[in-house]
Amino acid sequence: MRKAVLGIGRLLGYPDCCCRAQAAEPPAVQQRHFWRHVSNRIANPGRVPWELNPLAMGVAGHVPCSLLCSDSLTRAKRFSKFSAIARASDLKNPTLLFWGGDNLSVELRPEATPGERFRYQIGYSSGAGPDIDSVVEGDEIVLEGETTLILKGGRPYASLSGRAFLWWHKRAFQIDFWRAMSDSKRVVPGRSEKDARPGEKAAKPKHEPAAAEKSLAGEPAGEPSPRPLAEKVEPKRDPIVDTRALGRVLADVDSEFARQTVDCRSACDGNVVSVSLAGKSHSLFLAPRAAYKGTLFFAELPSFYVCIRGNAQMTTAQQDLLKAYVQALSCRDGEIKSAFS
Repeated sequence: MRKAVLGIGRLLGYPDCCCRAQAAEPPAVQQRHFWRHVSNRIANPGRVPWELNPLAMGVAGHVPCSLLCSDSLTRAKRFSKFSAIARASDLKNPTLLFWGGDNLSVELRPEATPGERFRYQIGYSSGAGPDIDSVVEGDEIVLEGETTLILKGGRPYASLSGRAFLWWHKRAFQIDFWRAMSDSKRVVPGRSEKDARPGEKAAKPKHEPAAAEKSLAGEPAGEPSPRPLAEKVEPKRDPIVDTRALGRVLADVDSEFARQTVDCRSACDGNVVSVSLAGKSHSLFLAPRAAYKGTLFFAELPSFYVCIRGNAQMTTAQQDLLKAYVQALSCRDGEIKSAFS
């Protein structure tokens, strides 16, 4: 696979250093240019050439091996002369990149110097989807730790935590969080028994598959254990939870489902959420990712793992409905996180 990637890159005329860098990456990183752009930016967190803005790099045809690559910069400058994107956007502005696809991005035109919180207007955008819609409909962005929150009229509107990275040529944001996310994509399990050569015992992987790879967004991941969902290994210490704050979030989610004509009632007791969807009851355990020591979970929020307590037997329709409910929770990840201490 790596030989093929290297050969194709050279045939297309990309800089040799960039071809070798792409070929050296594991499949999870090769499949999404997003992760290469993130890695490049946090590796050089200071000022970098604005011409290497990922919004325009698609025209240059490759991802640089580094934001210090002179061959990539030369190529980007040459191709930008013919780029409709370069004419439609200001590449010196911050750009939100979305990990769901290589062509999903939004240019933010800031009303003041960009920082951890700033108001913006929308510039050039590429792609479509709920996350992009929420940025277009919002007017302010907040970056705090691992949280990426879109505001509208000063109020929380949508959480993009873990799904959108803010790229700006003058500085990098959320470096520690995105370094950890990027590193998790490079955890490659060892070969399985069936892949071992005759007479050779396959080596055990040094690391478990990254939990982030089993996200609600749908990236494939094998089950690490045949245990049923109900048998969870939970943290030794439950965090203190502001149940009133969490209850307000749940009430909004209930209302959202009521508009979809789906009967939904929920309540919280600490970090356990009891929810009834169309007559089926579930007990969901919200486990902060920083404290969770288990290996199994039903779904993943940017800041939490969602585990199921009790009987986990569900039909496909019930499971899909519960996943939709968790997705609605995911959009309010920042508010949920603020209820935990």
